Amino acid sequence: MRARIAALALLVVGALALTVAIALPAFLAPALVKLPLDQKVRSTAIGHGLTVFYPGDLEQRSGVTATSVRKLAGDPAAPEAGPDTAVWTVGNVVTDSEGVLIGVTEMTSCLDRRTGLAVSPCASARLNGDNRVTYAGQVFSFPFGTEQRDYEFFDPNAKAAFPARFVGVEEIEGLEVYRFEETIPETVTMTRELPGELAGGEEGTTVEADAVYSNTRTLWIEPTVGSIVNGQEDIRQVFRGPDGEEGVTLLAGTLSFTPEAVASNAALARDGRALIILLTTTLPIVLGVVGLVLLAGGVFLLVRRTGRPDPATVRFPRVDAEPRAAQRG
Repeated sequence: MRARIAALALLVVGALALTVAIALPAFLAPALVKLPLDQKVRSTAIGHGLTVFYPGDLEQRSGVTATSVRKLAGDPAAPEAGPDTAVWTVGNVVTDSEGVLIGVTEMTSCLDRRTGLAVSPCASARLNGDNRVTYAGQVFSFPFGTEQRDYEFFDPNAKAAFPARFVGVEEIEGLEVYRFEETIPETVTMTRELPGELAGGEEGTTVEADAVYSNTRTLWIEPTVGSIVNGQEDIRQVFRGPDGEEGVTLLAGTLSFTPEAVASNAALARDGRALIILLTTTLPIVLGVVGLVLLAGGVFLLVRRTGRPDPATVRFPRVDAEPRAAQRG
């Protein structure tokens, strides 16, 4: 009886382990592996030898060192936040080495928690306070399981998504990362009246000038998690007058993540990658092996018990109380 109970227990537990092993990668992992609603990340980029226009002084300076601090925060209380959608805000503040403000950008977008794609409509969406913005493509991250192909990535200055082209595989902090390059062509970001000398015109005149922006953005993505490990931007923004003449340079140069930011991003990506591998590969394999072993053990006990005679049905030969006397010849 005990052997039968033990065999049934092994069969039940083994079947359960196999079921979980199959369900983890197929059903449970996709439900668990999502962008967090309350994400919090901070990264810093720095640029040397930049050209910057200071509107307060009406002066263009070269050789400027600037720091860009990027803070990302999720809002779990946003009305759109839920099982499939996250609402994240990224604030980016650029200052020079003396603390003078160069630029500020604030983006709030709804994201698909699996793909990182912008979700629309999104009442919470803002870009520098403007709620008329429509986000598209990847906004703050790439999808889980990023592939070696091109993706559309949103640019806040151009207010549009452009192709981020896959260009190769590299290694950062011991992690394999995919390198993507995005080229934003010359785009007019604003038009305003300016003194002629600021837009390639004559001094003492007023002209209507365009702020023309372009950028080459490089992103290094950990593919399992889809997070940005390293980033670099080669920015150029100038005023251009009605005759096509360029005036002052608003901002030009290269900003790159600091080594400390890269190390921190790599550590976060490594932790996320380990969790995903645990849920999708390691645990299913271990549970599958354990389940098979338990099932084999249960079957063995049942077969072994079936082959043994039941003591209640065994018939022993009759033994006489007194032995017969031996016959003599």
